[in-house]
Parts: sequence; structure tokens; C-alpha cells
Amino acid sequence: MKRSEFVADSDGYTWEDLLSFCSDEGLCAMEDVVRADDLDSEICSDISDATSSKFWHEISDYLNDIEPGFDYYTHDGLLCFTYLSDSDIEDYVDKIIREMDQYDQWDDEEEDEEETEDGYAEEDEDFDEEEDPEEVLTPEEVTLIEAAGVFSVDELIRSQQDTMMVIRGEAEEAQIKREEHRAAVRASLEEMAQMRKAQKDRAVEMEDLETEQWCASKEPLYF
Repeated sequence: MKRSEFVADSDGYTWEDLLSFCSDEGLCAMEDVVRADDLDSEICSDISDATSSKFWHEISDYLNDIEPGFDYYTHDGLLCFTYLSDSDIEDYVDKIIREMDQYDQWDDEEEDEEETEDGYAEEDEDFDEEEDPEEVLTPEEVTLIEAAGVFSVDELIRSQQDTMMVIRGEAEEAQIKREEHRAAVRASLEEMAQMRKAQKDRAVEMEDLETEQWCASKEPLYF
């Protein structure tokens, strides 16, 4: 997406629009946003982590501060979940724009090149290495250039070709960097998801173990 298009539509975005956009582009701008459907599992994961460093009444205080009934929350730290309203969307739009700017992930603002029937963009005929210089320039332009004695027509064409090659090379390099950034972000998000799953599994194991220990501590009753 072009930057101008994203900004022009920014007033109409929903939370799901922004979450989908970040997922598609591999952005970290909304990694702290939690959907209501995922809130319980996130809280349980945090409780499992908190049991080793906090007392039960401290955990209870944190849980009492979480306001239920909202669609989206921000996860600001261990057991810190704050609800989000539509008025907060603008802040995340700004975060997305800053991250996209930082890693130059926007599509070019120039008009798209005309595509052929095969779907490939046509090369600029003015800079085709096999193009006849006299067909590129008008006869009047050729006469003026040669009369000036600064460049020959061939030298001018080669200069134009070199410039276009440099521009294309820079564009390809920028695209490679964008892809590398997206891949790194996706790998980071996948690693976080695996860590959270491991935490949830550990919480279930601890709960089962505590239940077994509690049952074992009780003497059997005989009637």
C-alpha cells in the first residue's frame, strides 16, 4: 500500500483492519494489542509467570484492576491489561506509519508502469540498450546536442542508461531490506507464540500437579 492511500483512509480504520494490516506487513506496532477472545489465555499465562515472584493477594489486586466487557486490550506488562476504545485507534495508526517509514515498506508513490498481456511491466523504451539513439531523440535534439560539442548522442544515451540502472538497483536493494525486516518480525512473532504456548502448557501441568498433591495429602475417609 502507498503511504498516501493509508493516510487518506486512516479515519475509517477499525481495530481488525489495523491488526490485519500489521500481520500482512510483518509489523510490531500492535504486538501489545490483545483481542477479548484471547484475554483469558493471556491472563492465565501471566498468572503462571507471576506465581514465582508475587504473593496471591498481589495477583488478586492486578486481576481486580482488569475491566471486563471490552473488545480489545493492551498488554502493558505482567498482569497489566488496559481496555482500548475507538479513540485509541489514531495512536496506533501513527505507530504503524512510523514503523513503515522507518523500514521504508510503503509502495512507491509513482504511477504503476503499464503492464503487458503477460503481466510484466514494460521496460522504458527510452533506455533500452539496443535502442537506436537517433530514434530516442528528435532530429532537432540530436542537432542541438552535437552542435554543443559537450556529449555525443551515444554518450548521452549511455549516461541515461547508467542512471536508470542505479535507480533500479537502489529500488531492488530497498525491497530486499523490506523483505528481510518482514521475515525477522514474523520469526519473532512465531517465537513469542511458541513461548506463550509453552507457558500455558506449563501452567496446566502445574495445576494438575497441585491437584494431585492436594489429593494425596488428604487421608481417605472410612465409613
